[in-house]
Amino acid sequence: MKIDKKNPKHWLYLLRSITYISFSILLRAFWHRKGQNRITLYGHKYNGNLKTFADYALEKNEYTISFATLDPEYYAELLKSNLDVEILYLQSFKDVLKISKSVAIITDRWAPTLSPFIYLRIIPFFDVWHGIQIFKKFKQDELDMYKKYTEIWTSSEALADVYVNDYGFSKNQVAVTGYGRVDPLINKTYQASELKKKYNVPANYDRVILLAPTWQQDDPSRQVIPFGEDPDRFLGALNNVAERHNSLIIFRAHLNTNTQNNSKLHNLKNIIVMSHNDYPLGEEFLSFSDMLIGDWSSIAFEFLPLHRPTIFLDVPIPFSEGLTFGIENRFGEVVSSLDELVSAIEQYSTEPGSYMKEHGKQVQLTEQLAFGNTLDGKSNERYYNRLQHYLDKNN
Repeated sequence: MKIDKKNPKHWLYLLRSITYISFSILLRAFWHRKGQNRITLYGHKYNGNLKTFADYALEKNEYTISFATLDPEYYAELLKSNLDVEILYLQSFKDVLKISKSVAIITDRWAPTLSPFIYLRIIPFFDVWHGIQIFKKFKQDELDMYKKYTEIWTSSEALADVYVNDYGFSKNQVAVTGYGRVDPLINKTYQASELKKKYNVPANYDRVILLAPTWQQDDPSRQVIPFGEDPDRFLGALNNVAERHNSLIIFRAHLNTNTQNNSKLHNLKNIIVMSHNDYPLGEEFLSFSDMLIGDWSSIAFEFLPLHRPTIFLDVPIPFSEGLTFGIENRFGEVVSSLDELVSAIEQYSTEPGSYMKEHGKQVQLTEQLAFGNTLDGKSNERYYNRLQHYLDKNN
């Protein structure tokens, strides 16, 4: 759940949860953590690096794995999903007590709700992040809370150096582990046919094209439809090129993006809407997508190891601080207009092999930057081993 500072309900949720956390801290004097083995996960959604870590840890069967949320609607949704992890609600004092007894908390985003635990260093915190930040650069103070964490787990030496050199983290605090959510892609864990059935994606299309732009970020005037195009014209052109090549375009908007106002979006034969908010398991979509259209979203780097055609929309950078690394890390075809976009889709639909011939060198350079030597399918194993080593040493 993303906190909306203009929503009074969200302030109430925060106040209640922090009050419960404060009481749980006071009660810690009356119980001993010895014998406890709970690891609590916290993030926007139960997906990405958190979920793949949980899947790995559950197979080990050494810890109780729980996922905590502040969002009442999402809590109810998760309870109905019959997940293997225990779902905890940050507006329940009983659940907050369970969280307070965790041997570790792992997050993939900023966690203001859990700030009393973080700043008092009561529980060791580890971060796996939710988007490889090759593109977005942060303000100096935006990552200050993470300096209270026990460790930051990142995907490459280059990104570890950014934490240390650009944001002032201790070198001993940042560990290169790889990026857990790409393990299933590398290990070919997913079965495309089964996932298409799961998401009701018709099997009769020759290819699936994922359209996944980022949200407005730091630019309030940013539009999800690029190039200043009329939404109906833009979507109509994409629908036409998809129809010509018997392709399905899945429009997967960011969870912070509202697509309800795009009048034509829900009435096109070859385009369907499957937003991040409603379908959070992005890696599953990446596994059966033959092509990706994106902009400055980190989803491109999760797709990168598959070496499949990637098209970048050449739209203004939406980050107030600019980029961490250069624009050359848009490792695929960069298009500046609707006509160029349609042309690129045409090319990769008829000659998918031309992608690596044209962009293979930059693909390899960016892959090294984003992942270093961690694309071995063992990132979740490294998460687990680092955590277990810390707990063994400190308990």
